Amino acid sequence: MVRQIRLILCLFCAGLVFMPFSVEVHAEPAQITASVDRKSLSRDQSLQLSILIQGEAHGRPDISPLEKSFEIVSSGQSSSYSFVNGRQHRETQLSYTLFPRHAGKLVIPSLKVGDLHTEPIEITVSDSSADPLSGSQGTKKPDIWLEATLDQDSVYVQQQLILTLRIYQGVNLAQAQLSELKIPEVLVKPFGKDRQYQENRNGRVWTVTERRYALFPQKSGTMNIPAVRLEGQAVGSSGNFFFSRTRPIRARSTDLSVEVLPIPNEWQQSYWLPASDLTLMDSWSADEFRVGESVTRKLKIVARGLLSSQLPPLFEGGGITGHQRLKFYTESARMQDTNDSDDWQGVREESMAILPTQSGDVTLPEIRVMWWDTDENKARQAIIPAKVIHITAPAVS
Repeated sequence: MVRQIRLILCLFCAGLVFMPFSVEVHAEPAQITASVDRKSLSRDQSLQLSILIQGEAHGRPDISPLEKSFEIVSSGQSSSYSFVNGRQHRETQLSYTLFPRHAGKLVIPSLKVGDLHTEPIEITVSDSSADPLSGSQGTKKPDIWLEATLDQDSVYVQQQLILTLRIYQGVNLAQAQLSELKIPEVLVKPFGKDRQYQENRNGRVWTVTERRYALFPQKSGTMNIPAVRLEGQAVGSSGNFFFSRTRPIRARSTDLSVEVLPIPNEWQQSYWLPASDLTLMDSWSADEFRVGESVTRKLKIVARGLLSSQLPPLFEGGGITGHQRLKFYTESARMQDTNDSDDWQGVREESMAILPTQSGDVTLPEIRVMWWDTDENKARQAIIPAKVIHITAPAVS
């Protein structure tokens, strides 16, 4: 009897062991939502668009409709899975960094994933101001912004105009790139080294990088100076000693314009020299002149606010050729452009070997260079006076 009971218990337990075991898993209905980190920004600030897909959804959203009003500069994706009370839960987070293409009321359109779609989101984009720190209270201030200024309201054609670009930086930057300044029919000449200093504005200390350009317009009329753009990665702390978080960032200066005046009607020269200062210098390799012995004469012109390519020849013509007692041999001109903290400076230097062939007196005419004083707005002249040289007979050996 006991043996029979034990056999029945063993069979019952075996039945439990081999009894089929199953758990029913229910998938969560799919949903899709879109959100942004802010709905009001300037045209040079980025916007973070997040798309959350909950449950099973086939495919990725078609984001091409975004490109009409926004530039997509980066994207990312993260996914998570979980099982709770027999239900499968899946989330996919898609993120996009967007820059608005223009100011105004923009709309992030409805985006589709299979049969699902997001709701449209309206975004208000303001134009960049000259000083972004002057925005209304509650407006998020940028971490980087650009300021462009001109040193004059109007200039003459081919006159130097100084554009100063200041980059105000409130965060560390990586991979920063500044767009090249190009203006039709304007010669753009950057100054050498950038300046860097600290400036306190509205209670915040900024690192300021200052870059300067000399602009030489080649025609009269209104000169439009386009905005300069900066793009880079803002570097922030991630809480990890070895890694830092980055986010794309960009800024632009304001568009500027200036009136370019034509050459004054009273100017009668074949060349045009609008400068803030001009100096003409003369030097000789010897003070005595003998038949058969060559003497070198050097002329040098230095003009502040001009380039060497704008300076006229000094020995050309001038009435000094054709003397029976002299022969002239000119050399190629030496040209040089230098700059200090204020202006570009053009230098032209010419050399001429003078060989006396007969004894006697010879008068070399004055050399005169006309130029336009841009500070005083009037014509001036630089003169090397006429020079009488006395040529003696060759020394008797």
